[in-house]
Amino acid sequence: MLLFAGTLTVALYTVTDMEYPRLGLIRIESFDHFLADAYDQMR
Repeated sequence: MLLFAGTLTVALYTVTDMEYPRLGLIRIESFDHFLADAYDQMR
C-alpha cells in the first residue's frame, strides 16, 4: 500500500512539474534564450 502511494505521489508530482516548468525541480530557464532569439527573428 505504501509503495503504491509513493509511486502515485511521484507520478503526480512529475506531471505537475512538467505542466509548470518554471516552478518545480525541472527548470527550462536555459532554454529561454532560444525562445527570445526566435521572437527577435520574427519581429
